Amino acid sequence: SAKNLMVYLAVLMSVGGLIWGSILSYLHLFISALIPFSYILLSSINILLFSVHKHFSSARLYQIVISMLLPFLLQWQLGGYAASGCVMIWAVLGLFGSIILLYDGFVYQCLFLFLALTLIWFWLDPYFISQKPELITTNISMALLGLNLTLVISILFILAKLKADKDIFVQNELVKLNKIREANLVSEKKIKSQLLDSENRYRNLVEQSKVLICTHDLEGNLLTVNRPGAAIIGYEPEEIQKKNISILLPTEFHPDYQFYLEHIKEHKTFEGFMTIMTKLGGKRIFFFKNTLIQEGAAEPYVLGCAQDVTEWRKLEFKQKQIQDELQMIISSMDDFVVEFDERACFKNLWCRDERKLFMPVSSFIGKTIAAAFAHAPEFATEAQRLYDEVLTTGEIRTIEIEDIFSDTPRFYLARLNPIKEKGSKNIRCTALITDITSRKLTEKALHDSFQTQTVLVENLEGGVLVEDESRHIQLVNERFCELFNIPEKPAQLMYVDCSQTAEHVKYLFKNPEEFPVRINKILSEKVKVLNEQICMADGRILERDFIPIRSDGKNKGQLWHYREITKRLDAEAELTRTKEILQQTSSISRVGGWEVDLIVGKVYWSDITRAIHEVDPDFQPQLGTGVDFYKQGNSREQIAKAIYESTQFGRPFDLQLQLTTAKGNETWVRAIGQAEFRNGKCVRIYGTFQDINFQKRFEESLRIAKEEAERANRLKTIFLGNLSHEVRTPLQGIQGFAEILENVNLSESKRTEYLDIIKKRAIDLQNIIDSLLDMASLETGEIKSFPVLINVYDFFQSTFLSLSEDLSLKSKAIEVKLENHVSPKVEIAIDVIHLKQVVSNLMKNSIKFTNQGTVKLIVEEDGERIAVTVTDTGIGIPKEQQAYIFEPFRQAHEGLSRSKGGIGLGLSICKKLIELWGGTIELTSASGRGSSFRFFIPRIIDRE
Repeated sequence: SAKNLMVYLAVLMSVGGLIWGSILSYLHLFISALIPFSYILLSSINILLFSVHKHFSSARLYQIVISMLLPFLLQWQLGGYAASGCVMIWAVLGLFGSIILLYDGFVYQCLFLFLALTLIWFWLDPYFISQKPELITTNISMALLGLNLTLVISILFILAKLKADKDIFVQNELVKLNKIREANLVSEKKIKSQLLDSENRYRNLVEQSKVLICTHDLEGNLLTVNRPGAAIIGYEPEEIQKKNISILLPTEFHPDYQFYLEHIKEHKTFEGFMTIMTKLGGKRIFFFKNTLIQEGAAEPYVLGCAQDVTEWRKLEFKQKQIQDELQMIISSMDDFVVEFDERACFKNLWCRDERKLFMPVSSFIGKTIAAAFAHAPEFATEAQRLYDEVLTTGEIRTIEIEDIFSDTPRFYLARLNPIKEKGSKNIRCTALITDITSRKLTEKALHDSFQTQTVLVENLEGGVLVEDESRHIQLVNERFCELFNIPEKPAQLMYVDCSQTAEHVKYLFKNPEEFPVRINKILSEKVKVLNEQICMADGRILERDFIPIRSDGKNKGQLWHYREITKRLDAEAELTRTKEILQQTSSISRVGGWEVDLIVGKVYWSDITRAIHEVDPDFQPQLGTGVDFYKQGNSREQIAKAIYESTQFGRPFDLQLQLTTAKGNETWVRAIGQAEFRNGKCVRIYGTFQDINFQKRFEESLRIAKEEAERANRLKTIFLGNLSHEVRTPLQGIQGFAEILENVNLSESKRTEYLDIIKKRAIDLQNIIDSLLDMASLETGEIKSFPVLINVYDFFQSTFLSLSEDLSLKSKAIEVKLENHVSPKVEIAIDVIHLKQVVSNLMKNSIKFTNQGTVKLIVEEDGERIAVTVTDTGIGIPKEQQAYIFEPFRQAHEGLSRSKGGIGLGLSICKKLIELWGGTIELTSASGRGSSFRFFIPRIIDRE
């Protein structure tokens, strides 16, 4: 080592200095220039040796001081004669000082001290020095020769010892290295074996574990997936390896998935819940813990372990309740700690709440168990017995304590623990006293609950049988015995072996050989079976449930539940028939159902409701879309208000509203609904939905018929009024002028005039009667037409001529014109009387309501038809009255009917006669601007 090299170097340089000093002494060469050089060289060596020595102390300091000061003192005393001797002496002192520093031997210490005292004596005896200085030099030289031999031997001894130490050190180091190498080989083999075992255990864990274990890169691409884990979500590992995890996640979880990838890169670990889509489209919830793995220079990857907690999450709420109750029980427990001394007396008692004790803590200290519980001697005796038993056996014992001095009784559990002192002998105990009042109360509640459950099982409609893992009966009720004709009571069947029962009772079943086979299969599979139907030999039908009982992953037994469902199946069949009848009735009456679930935010429609809305059978309504079907305006406002009041105040509603279907058809519906509340909150609205369009149309037709009847009645009243006026007026004229004609003195001219008036009034009366008869014939369809071939041009010429001679024109300043644009050769086949009646009625109507101006008759050809137009410049017809001007007994100016005459049948008769021909009539008019009536006659015959 570096330290050994420095020691060798120091020894060699000291020996060199010694030899150099000796030569100078024998040759008496006093070269002053070499003395300082030698002094500096040897001083440096001495200081170097001292600095590397590991033991520095004030006890060694005197050696360095003496070895450095003596040469100065000798040189000062002896002068130049002894200079070489001083150097040589100093070298010797330096060498021995170094040896003493490195090898702290007693011999070297004594030699150094002797030499130092000798030199000091030479220095202190001035007489000896001053009298014989040459003798001193000679003696010193001789002494130094002896010392040289001693020093050489010492140096050789030191070198040999250093070499031996070095060899021993090397050998020791080699032995240590061999031991370390062997230990490393053993450790390496052990580590490799452990690593191999760990790898095998890991592979077995991955392939056999029921959890999802996988690895993926930092981009989320799956590298490996264990087969059981992949099977949980319905895949084979090969189907999803090298695919990104995002394809297994619902879309709404993609943002969380991106956050996970960023988090795992930064924080190395991540845990949480994740929803994964199964191959069949379902969803499973996993709790996962993932860790980022970095192996050397390889690419980092993530190792994940995910536990399927789908079912656990469903029970999470209930488990939380149980945990809260358990936590409440635990938090209510208070512990006391008691320390006893060797005399079995209370030494210390630690209690958080002293009020729970029946006396102060200080009252317990120093008392024995019997003295402390003197009020309960039986308990004290039992406690002392257990205390002595703990000291004897060294085993822990427990005892329950009941505090009867509190306002409410409390219970404690004392746990006695032995304390070993003075060897292995148990000399005293400590006691941990736990307040188990809550536990006792809980046990009582559980006992009561068990009793309640037992009573409940006894009173269940179905038969219950509970077996342990060896198929011995643990619980059975009376109903089970009744179902299988078992004469024994349930209490007599407790702990009975049921392994051969299936063979004994198989005759009770319709298929006796199948029953024990099925029982054995269910027991071997240990899988829950629900609602399995079994046919009995007597015609009954039973339903069976099998529920395996497991605890800590081990089978603890099973529960069998049998119930007779014969009546239920009959009722279900009857219910099915009733449902079918109800559906058929609903389909016929067009009554559907609807429901709005406000908890999950879904709307449900029946098939009839969808049919009324004219939507597809798979249409899924939403909360907003259902209201959008109602017609904008009053209907939509009414349903929105009704739903609001129903959800807020619970008011039911029954509305008739207009609906616009998905196909754009408008219809009437009846919406009936009511709300359901839970804990003051509306959870759903439901009701019926009926198509009442036919009913509304029927009601509308009834309303129209009623209005028509009322209008007809009103028109009848008007007609009767007009008729009485129109009939009374000519009759009064006839009667009046007839009385005048009775006067014999009446002149012949007057008589003739009055007779003409009577004739005219008779004609008017005849026209009224004819109109009534024609209208009656038209209404009943009894009127008959006798078409003849006529010349259109000639017909209208003659008809116009006869109409222009109407007496009513004489009293009015109006002009009547004919515009006959028809070819003289055009002929038509038509009833002449009816055509003349139509033209006459239209002309007379225009003349009646025109005081001045023009009444024009226009005849023209219109393709295969004849168009006849009667226009006037009269008072016109208001637009709002044009819709019913052609109705019977209606007049546009009913207030003028008395002054103008007529009973309101003329235009109605015209319209019906024209329609009888297959033609049409049109009206164009405006109030105060005259009217224009235009009708068409079909089937022109051209006689070219």
